[in-house]
Amino acid sequence: MENNNKRKKLTQREREVQVKKHIAILTAAGIVCIAIAGTFISRNIQKSRERANIQAAKEAALQAEQEAEAAKKAEEASTITLLAAGDNIGHENIINLAKQPDNSYDFHFLYDQVKDEISQADIATIIQETILVKDENNVTGYPEFGTPVSMGDALVDAGFDVILSATNHAYDKGSQGILDTVSFWKKQHPDIPCVGITDTPEEKDRYTIVEKKGVRIAIMDYTYGLNIENTGDDAYMINMLDEETVGPKIQEAKANSDFLIFYMHAGIENEHQPSDYEKYWMNYLLEQGVDITIASHSHVVSPVEYLTDDKGHKMLAYYGLGNFACTQKTVDTLLGGIAKITLKIQENGVEISDYSFEPIISHYNEDYSSIYICRLDDYTADLAGDCGVHKYDSNTFDCTSLKKSFEEALELTITPLDDTRIGES
Repeated sequence: MENNNKRKKLTQREREVQVKKHIAILTAAGIVCIAIAGTFISRNIQKSRERANIQAAKEAALQAEQEAEAAKKAEEASTITLLAAGDNIGHENIINLAKQPDNSYDFHFLYDQVKDEISQADIATIIQETILVKDENNVTGYPEFGTPVSMGDALVDAGFDVILSATNHAYDKGSQGILDTVSFWKKQHPDIPCVGITDTPEEKDRYTIVEKKGVRIAIMDYTYGLNIENTGDDAYMINMLDEETVGPKIQEAKANSDFLIFYMHAGIENEHQPSDYEKYWMNYLLEQGVDITIASHSHVVSPVEYLTDDKGHKMLAYYGLGNFACTQKTVDTLLGGIAKITLKIQENGVEISDYSFEPIISHYNEDYSSIYICRLDDYTADLAGDCGVHKYDSNTFDCTSLKKSFEEALELTITPLDDTRIGES
C-alpha cells in the first residue's frame, strides 16, 4: 500500500514536471511566434514606410518638376530673346560652292552648324550685306556684289526672322537689285520683314515692328553711304543716315512701339576701334531714346558697352558684330560674333535683363570645297590648321589665339569722340 502511494506521488510529480515542460515549451514557442510575428509585422511596417517614402519622393519630384516647368513657362512668357548676326556676304567662293548641277543655288551648307541656335531665339536678325538678284547674269562676287535670291531661302530655313539690307553694297546692282530683293521677300517670304530698303517712295525710311509676346519691337536699319552713288529719282530706295530724317522717324517708331532697336551700317573696315562718325551717331541715337544700337560694316568685332544720357536713359551699344558668312583673307575678318540679348517684360515696360557677345568662325578649307559658320567653342585645332586663311595671312590662326583676339577686341578702350572726324564713316 505504501509502495502504491509512493508510485502515485512520483507519477504526480512527473506529471507536474511534464506540465511545466509543456508550459515552458509552449511559452517559448509563443515567444518565438510572437518574435516572428513581430519581426514580420515590423518588416511589413518598414516596407510600408519605405513604399510611402518612395511614393512621397516620387510625388515631391513630380511636384518639383511641375513647379520647375511652370516657372520655366512663366519665365519664357515674361522674356524675349534676341539674336543678331553680322555681315552675311555672298563672296564668289561661296556662290561657286552653292551652285548646283541644274544651275540653281543652295546655300544651306553655310548655316547647318548654327541653325539650331538661331532658331531658338524669339527674334533673330541678320545683316544681308550683299543685294539679292534674280538674273543669273547679275550674279557676281566682290567688288560689286549680286547674290542669288536663294540665299534668302537658306536664311529663312536657318531661323532668321528679320533681314537688314541697308549696307554700302545695297546699290551694287542699281535699282534692279533693290527691286529684286524687295520682290523676293514680299512674294516668297511675306512674313519675313526686309528692312533698310524699299521699292516705293511711299515707304522711304520704312521701319518694321515685330510683335512678340504682346511687346511691339521697332527695328530700324540705316547705312552711312553706298559704294555706288545713288542721287537720282530712286534715292528713296535705301535708308541713309541723316539726322533730319532719322530723328523724326525714331520718334515715330517710338510712339508706335514698346522697344526700339537701331541697326547702323558704319565704321572703318578692318578697324576694331569705333570711328568718330560711329561714336557720334551712337551718342545721337542715345539722345533720341533708342534702346539698342547694333553696328556693322568694319568686318571685325568691336566692343560692347552701355551708354547713358544726362536724363538717365540707357542704350546698349554693339560697335561691330564682324562678319557672319564670308571668305575674306585675313584672320580678323573670319572671327565674328553673335549678339544675344534677353528682354524682361515688366508691368511698366520692357528692359534688358541680360546680354552677351559670342564668337563665331567663318571657316573655309584650302580649296573652298567646305565653307560654313560655326561657334568658336566648337572649332577644333584640326579645323583651324586646315583653314584656307593660312595661304593669305601669316598671323597666328588657332583656337587659343582666336579666343584671345576676341577677348582683346571686347576689352578695347574706346577713345573719346573727336568732333573734327565725324565725317568719316
